[in-house]
Amino acid sequence: MNEPKNLMERLDTRRSTPKEPEEESEEDFGSFGYLRGIKERSIMLEFRFLNGNTEAMPYHSLERLVYNPSEGLLLQFHDGKIRLKGQKFNTVQSNGIVFLQALLRNRITWVQESDELKAKILDPNRVIFSKIEIG
Repeated sequence: MNEPKNLMERLDTRRSTPKEPEEESEEDFGSFGYLRGIKERSIMLEFRFLNGNTEAMPYHSLERLVYNPSEGLLLQFHDGKIRLKGQKFNTVQSNGIVFLQALLRNRITWVQESDELKAKILDPNRVIFSKIEIG
């Protein structure tokens, strides 16, 4: 008959049990990152510029969002404004994702400024951020 293990032996076996690898929860759409999990929410929104610079703002300080297809997307944060210029912000992408709807639900992790002409040649139907302006 097996003898009951003491507490230390039981804890030690729990620690040594291999964990299953976590599935990648972020999807890269080329111009933005999207959290796939139903309950996933991003804490910060990162802005990646063509020159290699990066700036991030916390979602909790996003006070207002204004979308005008001819002027772009204005994000008003507590500490300032960021304007995203580009195209297809409100268009269904692969897997049924709409960038604007995902942004409203805190599921966008980053946006990448890109060369508009190059991006249009690669895929004219995808979201493109031709300019990110901070002001």
